[in-house]
Parts: sequence; C-alpha cells; structure tokens
Amino acid sequence: MASPLQVVALISGGKDSIFSLMHLQSQGHTIVALANLTPPRSPTTLPQSSPSSSSSSSTIPEQSASSVISPSEVPDLNSYMYQTAGSALIPHIATLLSLPLYQAPITGSAKSTSKEYMLPSVSTTAHLRSNPRSSTTANNHTNEAPPPPPPSEEPTDETESLIPLLRKILLSHPTANALSSGAILSTYQRTRIESVALRLGLIPLAPLWQYPYLPSPYSSSPLLKPASLLLDMATAGLEARIVKVASGGLDESVLWGDVVGDGRVREKVRRAVGRFGGSVLGEGGEFETLVMGMSGRGKIVLGEEGTEWGVGEGEGGEAWIWVKEGAGKILEDQMDGTDEKRNVRQIGLWDDGWEKLALTSESEVGAAQTLHNSHLGKYTEQSLRHQPQRSSIKEEAVPPVHVALRGSTITVSNLTCPRSASNAVSSIEHQTQDIINTILSHLKSHSLRPSAIIFTTILLRSMSSFAGMNAIYSTLFDEPLPPARVTVACGDALPPGTDIMVSVVIHDYHEEAKRRRITESDARSRKRGLHVQSRSYWAPANIGPYSQAITVPLLNFTRRILSVPSKDGEDEIDEDVSSSQEAELVYIAGQIPLVPASMEVLDHQALLTYNQRNNTAATQSAHAQPTPSDPRKAFRARAVLALQHLWRIGREMGVWWWIGGGIAFITADSDGKDGKMESIKKKAGSVRNAWEAAHQLESDRYHSSTENHESENEDDEDGPDLWDRIYGVEATFVSTDDDEDVSRRRLPDMDRVRSEPPSRALVKGGEVPPFFAVEVSELPRGCDIEWQSLGLAGKTKVTVSVWHSGALVGTRYTMDGIEGMITSIGVPLAGDHVGELERIMRDLRGGDELEYRNLEERGHLTVYLSRKADMAIFDAQVIPCLSIWNSEGEELAAAVISIST
Repeated sequence: MASPLQVVALISGGKDSIFSLMHLQSQGHTIVALANLTPPRSPTTLPQSSPSSSSSSSTIPEQSASSVISPSEVPDLNSYMYQTAGSALIPHIATLLSLPLYQAPITGSAKSTSKEYMLPSVSTTAHLRSNPRSSTTANNHTNEAPPPPPPSEEPTDETESLIPLLRKILLSHPTANALSSGAILSTYQRTRIESVALRLGLIPLAPLWQYPYLPSPYSSSPLLKPASLLLDMATAGLEARIVKVASGGLDESVLWGDVVGDGRVREKVRRAVGRFGGSVLGEGGEFETLVMGMSGRGKIVLGEEGTEWGVGEGEGGEAWIWVKEGAGKILEDQMDGTDEKRNVRQIGLWDDGWEKLALTSESEVGAAQTLHNSHLGKYTEQSLRHQPQRSSIKEEAVPPVHVALRGSTITVSNLTCPRSASNAVSSIEHQTQDIINTILSHLKSHSLRPSAIIFTTILLRSMSSFAGMNAIYSTLFDEPLPPARVTVACGDALPPGTDIMVSVVIHDYHEEAKRRRITESDARSRKRGLHVQSRSYWAPANIGPYSQAITVPLLNFTRRILSVPSKDGEDEIDEDVSSSQEAELVYIAGQIPLVPASMEVLDHQALLTYNQRNNTAATQSAHAQPTPSDPRKAFRARAVLALQHLWRIGREMGVWWWIGGGIAFITADSDGKDGKMESIKKKAGSVRNAWEAAHQLESDRYHSSTENHESENEDDEDGPDLWDRIYGVEATFVSTDDDEDVSRRRLPDMDRVRSEPPSRALVKGGEVPPFFAVEVSELPRGCDIEWQSLGLAGKTKVTVSVWHSGALVGTRYTMDGIEGMITSIGVPLAGDHVGELERIMRDLRGGDELEYRNLEERGHLTVYLSRKADMAIFDAQVIPCLSIWNSEGEELAAAVISIST
C-alpha cells in the first residue's frame, strides 16, 4: 500500500482548491501547509459600508450608492493563473482548516499564454532541481516568503511566483513531498502547477481532474451528472459564494450567491452560460468563488458594523467583491468538531459496467460473447490441412533501420547500438545516448526539433535497464507534450548484444504547413496531445518524458503524374493535390493497471483496500473478489483496469474507433500452477474476451444512455428542475447544451463504420477492431498486462473489409476522404511463416495503388515476430516477442500492421 503523502495545498480560497484538499484528507494524506498568492499590496482608501441587517445573510450587505467602488480605486488583478477577489479572507479559511498559511505576492504577468506551459530556461531552474530546499534566499523564522528576485531583462511569468513561496514552505516543512491544486478541466492551470511541483521535487496532485466525467451516483442521468461536483460539495458541507463574474451572461446580481447550496443561484448561472457559452463550473474564469463555511468547522461572516467592503466594476460587465484586510470573523459556535471527511464521496474505480466486466470470469464472458475478429491470421480451408511446424530459420542479424515517409509522417525504426567484441560491456546509458544521437541526426536532416517526435517504441532486454535508459532519454525533450511511448522488455528475443531497440514516429511540420498552405508556426501550434502529470482519480499520471496521447493530422494527398504537351512531345509533371481533412490518428501510450489516485499496481490487496475504503458495491457483489488463490480473476481485473485507462484517454482525445486494433502485451506467471504456455494461453484468452466485451459494453451503454437522455430532455422544461422533481430538494444541476460529457462520447461509434461485405460479427453494425496478445519478457512496474492502441478521431468514416495475401486473409480499414489504408493480418504457425511474411510485405507495398518515384515514400510496417528468424530480411519495424495470439485463441508466428496513410 502506498504511503500517505505530506501535502502542501495550493489554495485560492475558492471551492475547487478547498474541496481538493478535503479529498486528499479523506484518502489518508496529510495537509502540512496552505500556499496562497495574493495581489501586490497597495494602500487604498475605501468608503464605509452600512452594517448588514444579518450577519448570516445570503445576499450582499446593503450598500449606499457611494460604496460602489470604481476599478481605478480597487482594481482586481486579472490574473490568468491566480484568483485574487476576496483574498483578504484567506487567513480566515486557514483558521477554519486549522492549518498554517503561507502567502506571497504575485509577481510578473502571463508571459506564456499557451495552454501547455513552456518551462523557463534551464539556467533559471537547474538549481531548483538540485537543491529545491536551499535557504539562500529564504527567511527561516517567519511565514513570509523571501523577497522576489531583482528585475531581469526577461519579464517573469506569473507562474514563477510560486517558486520562492514553495521554497519557503519546504524549509519549514521538510517532509512535504506533494503539491495539490483544484484543477478540474483547465489544462492551462494544471500544466503550470505541474511544472513548478516537479522542478521542486514535489508530486503534483489534482484530485478533481476530470471530476464531472468520473463515476458518480448521477452517472445514469446525462442531466444530473454534470452537476456531480457541486452536488458532492453540497453534501460535504461547503458554502461557496460568488465573488467575481467575468462572463457576458453574468452580472453583479449573482455576486455573493452560494453556487453550491442555493439552487436559484445555480439555475441563474446555468441559464447565463447556456446563452453565452463557457463553463458552468467557472473553470474558464466565468466566475470565481470564496469558501465562507465548512460543515463542522465554522463559518466566515461579513456585514457586521465596521466591516469594509465594496463592489468593483470593470469592462464588459466584469464585477467583483472587494474585502478590506482584516474584515470578517468566524462564528465559533458553529465549530462543532464534526469530521467532514465522512461526507466526502470517494470516486469509484470503475466506469459504468466496467466493474462487472472486471469481475466476470472468462468462462462467463465466453459463453455470452458472440463477437469475433473474423479475418485475422486465417488460412483458407485447403491450407489448414497442413500441420503447424516450428521454423528452424537461424537467428543472427539485427533488423535494418527502417525509414518510411508518408504525407507529413516519418517513421524511423529499429535503432540500436549493439555491444561489440571490443565493447562488450557497453552500458545501457551509452547505448541509449548513441541511439539519441542517431535520432537527432534524422531530425536535423529534416530541419526538425525533438518536439516533432510523437510516438516512441522502446524495447529493452531487461526492465532493470529502464532507469538508466530513461535518464538519458528524458534529456531529448525540453518542450511541452513529449511523445507518447510504449516500453516493454523482450528478453532474449532481442538480437544478441542488443540491450535496447528504439523506433520513433515523427511529424514533419514543414510538410504539414506546405500541404495545408499555412505557416510552420501555425502548424506547430496545432499540435494536440495530453500530458497529465498530476495524480487524480481519472487515469495514471505520466510523470516524465512521455504523454498519454499525441495526435497527428491525416492529410489527404494524391500524387498524380500529369502528361503536359511541350515542344518536344509530352512532359510528365509530378503534382501534389492535397487538402486537410478533419481527422487525426491518436497515438496512445501503453497503459498498465495502476490505481490512478495512489499509482499502485492493482494487486489483490490494492483492490480489496480500495473497495473497502470506498464502500463500493463490489465488496458486496455476488462476484467473488480476486484472491491469491484465484490469480486468473486478479489478472482479469488488472487487464480491464488498464483497458479502461485506454478508453478514458481515448475519449478525452476524441477517439471513436481503435483503427490500429488492440495490442495487449502480457507476461507469463513465474510461479503459476499451470505451465508457462498454458498460463500465456489463458491470459491471451482473458484479454481477448475483455477487448471484445468492452466494445459490446460501450455500444450497449451508449444506446441505453441515449434513450435515457431523450426521455429526460422531454422533461427539461421551465419550472422545478429535474433534481427537485426526483429528490424533492433544492439542488438545481448546472449544465448547458454546450457542455459535452466526455464520458458519453461514443467509443466505438458504430454509425461511422461500414463493413464490406457485411459481417455477422458485429457490434451494433460493425466489426470489432483487430486484436493481438503479444507475450514479452517483462513490463513496467512488474505488471503482467499493458494495453496500447492507435485511435481515430475526427469527422471521417471508415470501411472495414477483408484483405487477401495469398492464402491468408486480414482486416483492412479505409477512411472517407483520406487516401491510404490501415491493414492488420496474422501469420499462423502452419507452413513457411517467413515466406508468408515476405509475401505479405510485398503485397502491402504494392497494394497502396500509388506509384512513388521516391521508394522511401511508403507506408509504415510493424511486424510482431514470435519465432527466431533472421530479422535482417524484414524491411519493417520489428518487435521480437515470445508468442503472439489472435482473437480466435490461435498462436501465431507473426502479426503485421501496415499504416499507409
């Protein structure tokens, strides 16, 4: 079980940052200090306000006309990063929480306004990595942060204001090892806090990340689910009042309204953002809140005689509450000592239906499952008369470097630095650095930077080399959104003397700019990806040099040879005809079965502890929990959890079809009762069933939720809101038609898939994407399952068809408006599998229906090879493995995936 963390909580005083720390406390972590950045102090004279008639009023205390303060008198610092409205009350919030508060002024402004945060120069941050708790600029005897550094020629981004404040806190609380924030959906906020935390050696935490889309009691209702955050805050006893509005649909009439506890305020917010757009949770700065009360801890009140306050007004209807320093007080008679942790709902581990999928045995699934991948690695009936034969092809050579160019995508595969007789003890660091130098050389030849790499495949001989490899590999990337990555250990399946083999997919921004007819800068700015380094309930954090997902645009291009009359006859002119289609390939990193909130591998104890802590239905389910004596069920749960991570990331990136199929890397049990081959065969069957069942589950869930959504929409009229009608309480949900529920995105989206010829193996009208289980030697963190896939996003549609190569048949996808195709095929053990592979690659090379003058301009081939062979004969990316299994439960000699688009 993971050790509890010692957390510094970054708070703004708003509902999200406070609710985040409440979640962390309920998980067993300790909050050691609060960190808050305030606007720079300046003396301001304010008019006196009239006393409020009631200290607990839910409205702004009565004010005279003269108490409306102009923005020139009391400006609100419109920070992109930090909340400043109501900052004078932050010390009272710290008192309610009984935690030490450290504050410092905001310096600088938003110099980096991109969604992903670009790190400051190495020269300004290297000392923080080496000694983040250095005391050279901090006063060790007060809670005041050290003074800001002297002005430099380069303006400071306001994000960096956190550095001196946190360094001061680390001096006073040397056991602190984590930093929390209230980020929900804001990549802008999250990436900046992650940058600061990681540079100071702290674990970034964002408990509320993607919260509205996580499992909740309201998941069955598309109307109630978006309000899950506010409803859970109300249950936990938070009182959060609006202290600033900055949306065209909101005005000062909602100021001081309790957006958590007052249904009328929530409904006003809902209608306002519905008309003008924006986030109903205030995540985009539409409004800001201040926590004025917590159940069992007390309440902050304003309005007593002598309180000084005001309403500031800015441009475009912007308005805010300004409170004088030292104003307000706490009603101590409400501090009854109640432990509010028990009212904080813990998020379940499983999405709707996935828990049952995880705890259902393979035999149950197999009996009910009718889905198949019909055309992967099958011989014709006549060919099946041959008995399987093991190949005796000798193994020697390292596969050649494979380079493929297609559109704006470049792939460079099979990069190695084998140990030689003269250098038999070459370290993993040396081999990795040599490969990095080769990659840099390829990039330089195309005038590209390392940020152009979008996906890497790293094959190690042993996972014991991971740390050494990763230390060198990470030096390659110093910009946001590093490539997605899959890392596995192949053991002795790698060629002798080779401890690491790397393949990279590169996006050529020059080529994209040329084909789109835009600038290269514009092409780079379109880079889309997901790199969440904060722990949350959502999916495993990717701390370090790899993203959860990176996309590459699919550019429709046709190369035509035109015959043009000339004086000497006809000349051939090579012409590119290209246009941008709204479609993307989404490269997703390998996913292992980690519990996101703790980053623990889901073993028996972790699953049992998680279920007991959250009191989920699983602990009382008819499905038996995995136990040490039932390793198959434990593996099943891990396989489904890792697959759920793949699904959540895919949905967030807009994936609607796994066009690259499902690749499940698995390892054999080292101490299982079954023999090694039998163990792998059972695991291959388990992940195959999970892949097929997940597609059926998600398809059924979508159709069911659509019917419920239509039914509830019929009732969504003026008058009492749905929550009131169902539960008889005043708790209006806050959502708008513009708020897309990511958890309801269709994956798979069968309306976009056609089958030619129509197949009987359908999920509501389409094929299940191809699947291969690939046995390797080791996986990260000692796991026995890792999922990886290539997704399709955008507005295109696909056609799935049977593809023939001699006696073999496979699956081929073509995309509307996108030239090229993606093909998957397996090679059974029967017959000459090396000869079959050579023919398949020839057929794929000639099957593009395009003739290229540049022989390198071709599709990218990946060969998963499970039999010892001379890998030098394969002009493709080679992934040597121990065994391969298809969706029919048959062992294969090899599997081939071709991407020629």
